[in-house]
Amino acid sequence: MKPFLRIVVAALCLLLIAAGALFLAGGKQFSVVAETRIDASPDQVFWRLTDPEQAKKWIDGLVEVAPLTEGGHAVGARAKLTIEQGNSSFQLEDEVLQSVENQSLVVRMSGNLFETISVLQLTPDRDSTVVRHLAYHSPRSFFRLTAPFAQKQVQQKMQDDLGRLKLLVEATPANSPPAPDAESARPDPQDPAINPSR
Repeated sequence: MKPFLRIVVAALCLLLIAAGALFLAGGKQFSVVAETRIDASPDQVFWRLTDPEQAKKWIDGLVEVAPLTEGGHAVGARAKLTIEQGNSSFQLEDEVLQSVENQSLVVRMSGNLFETISVLQLTPDRDSTVVRHLAYHSPRSFFRLTAPFAQKQVQQKMQDDLGRLKLLVEATPANSPPAPDAESARPDPQDPAINPSR
C-alpha cells in the first residue's frame, strides 16, 4: 500500500473511532438548570406556564400548540408543539406528568432527536417568585453525536426563555387576573341580573 493511501486509511479509522466515541458519550442523559427571580406572586407566574397562548410569548421558537386531549391543562394532557428555528421547523409531543398549582410543573417532551423532562419549580420569596427550570435531556439518533457540545447552548436558551417570562409577567400589574376568553366573557342573556324581565 502506498504511503499516501496508508495516511488516508489511518485518518478514516481515526474519524470512525472519534465518531463512535462521540456517539457513546453523547448517548448519556445530561441535565441543565436555569433560574430567575420575578417580581410577582406565584399565581401570576404559574398560569403563564400552562396557558398555550402565553407560552408562545416567552418560549423562543414555539409557534403552535395543538391539543391532543380534551379538558385543557391537567395531568395526562398531551399536545403537539411546533418549533421554528431559522428556516426549519420540527414537532414535539408534550405530556403533563405533574402539576401542582402555583408550585411546580413537570412536562415530558418527545421528538425524533431527543426526549426531555422539564421540571419547573416556583418558590415564593417575599414579594417575588424564584423560578427554577431543571431539564433532563436524553439525545436520540444522530443528535447523540452533537449532544456533548449542545449542553451550553441548551442552558443559554433556557435562561433566555426565563428572561422573556420575567419581562412578560412583570409587564402586567400584580393584581391583574388572567384575562377571560371572549366566550366566557360574553354576558348570559338568561341571567336575571342582565335581563330583569326574565
